[in-house]
Amino acid sequence: MNSNKNKNTNIKLVLIANSENEKVIGEYSAKSELSWTKNAQRIFKEYCKNSNNKNDKNIKIPTEDGVFYCKFSQNKFFYLTLVSEKYPEKQAFDLIEDLIKDNIHLLIDSKGELNQPGKRALKALILDYDKNIEEDKLSSLNGDIKEIKIEMQNNVKKVLSNTDDLHTLDAKAVRIKDNADIFKKDATNLKRKTFLQNLKWKLIFGILFVVLVLVFVLPMIFGGSDKAEKDQNYNNSDKQDTVAKPVVNHTNYLFLNNKIN
Repeated sequence: MNSNKNKNTNIKLVLIANSENEKVIGEYSAKSELSWTKNAQRIFKEYCKNSNNKNDKNIKIPTEDGVFYCKFSQNKFFYLTLVSEKYPEKQAFDLIEDLIKDNIHLLIDSKGELNQPGKRALKALILDYDKNIEEDKLSSLNGDIKEIKIEMQNNVKKVLSNTDDLHTLDAKAVRIKDNADIFKKDATNLKRKTFLQNLKWKLIFGILFVVLVLVFVLPMIFGGSDKAEKDQNYNNSDKQDTVAKPVVNHTNYLFLNNKIN
């Protein structure tokens, strides 16, 4: 088993082993880290002890070194990869699937370990995935930049829209104030007009009342006084006539009458 160094640590370790004889076929390590290899081989042996684990499709084991992704193939080969915590889970399992499809486990020497073509194929596939993940990161970064740019453009549009809305609100406020002033002015004019109309009708009714008093009441008052004065004068004249008439002495009248006879 050879250990190859690589500055990129997205994919830290890849291990291929035969679960039938519990033997490691090939291993790729991004750097010489003994703990990675020990943990990978320990996980492999633990899963080989339990036959039920061999039916697991996808296995995920978080550790301090990173995240181990494991899988047993249908032909009983064990595939393991150790990646950083930020590495996408789908990418890790896709790498294992490509290892299975490329049949790298068949590129072995007489000792049952990966031969040179197998090692080169394993390294090339891992570097390809490292490159893809960097491109994905760059693409994701570009996507984030585009999203930020779109969001900023939307924010600018919102600000401009809000500015237009403020102008519209100001215009509406001015119109409302003008309408209020017009309404107040009309109300004042209407109040003055109503007051003048009421005053006019009051004057008209006052004049009519005075006219009625002059036409009907005063003649009745002064006409009654004249009649009373006439009646008084008439009574006085009757009294005078009564005083002026001579008083006839019936005794004398009878005496003179008897003397003549």
